[in-house]
Amino acid sequence: MRNTAICLFVYNRHHHTKQLLKSLSECKNFAKFKIYIFADHFKPNKQNDQIEVNLVRNEVLKFKKINKNIFIKFSKINLGLYKNLTRGISYVLTKHPSVIVLEDDLLLHQNFLDFMYDSLEKFKNKKSVLQISGYSYPIKHNMSVAYFLNLTSCWGWATWSDRWRGFIKFSKNKKLIQKEYNKIFYDYNKKNEFNVYGSYNYLKMLEKQMTSEFNSWGILFYLFAFHKNFLNLFPPFTLVENRGFDGSGSHKSTSNIFNKNINKGKKKRIGYPHIIKLNNCIQKLIGFFLLNELSLFRKIKNYLFK
Repeated sequence: MRNTAICLFVYNRHHHTKQLLKSLSECKNFAKFKIYIFADHFKPNKQNDQIEVNLVRNEVLKFKKINKNIFIKFSKINLGLYKNLTRGISYVLTKHPSVIVLEDDLLLHQNFLDFMYDSLEKFKNKKSVLQISGYSYPIKHNMSVAYFLNLTSCWGWATWSDRWRGFIKFSKNKKLIQKEYNKIFYDYNKKNEFNVYGSYNYLKMLEKQMTSEFNSWGILFYLFAFHKNFLNLFPPFTLVENRGFDGSGSHKSTSNIFNKNINKGKKKRIGYPHIIKLNNCIQKLIGFFLLNELSLFRKIKNYLFK
């Protein structure tokens, strides 16, 4: 059994959960990982969710009957994604040095687990690297080598226990978060960088998280990476497809722009960069992609952070 664990977070999307579990079980070396599944409870004011929540839980129990490497935690109250995810990951990282994190709206390529595990092992002692992403933006390039960005990803990702502890400490420090927000808000260059060349208003998302119950761990994770100047590894082509753009997710979007060119390069072998350095060219291409695509879909909210 490998020392890296897998965390799955599910709620009320039975069909999505079933697809995710199937694609996960078809990944190479799936049986070598301990898997923890955290299923949230239905909301008190949404009794209609109870049926879907129970269907999801039954699907998870069926999955456990077939596979021996499964641990399940059924919440007795509705935690919401923020608490369910941060508490679940923190629990798992008391038992394992690293974790691969999945949510219920993802489909995985068969090489996903191998890339994530190999990357975790390769960069575990490189403290400037915060995260490994299994998702890659659908931009045009001819690379077969993974690259580093200062962006973070919520769609099939991984990290290490020491870096996660740093994030949890940061996320509880409201004074520091406010200080970092002010630094970005009053500095044009920082604001432009934080908003990925002005392509998307992440700063507004951060403000919403700070002033309301936005329930977004992702924007705080991005701020933490920005604050510490972390870099994050992305594959040259995506190993993850997000199926949440069907109106069922919290973002309610039905746009599929982030799954373009989903089959590109899947048979290629992924190489690694020789040095840990921000790939400015790719980052700019992503900025152009976001600027062009999101201008057509202004109703899309929280397209990456939940």
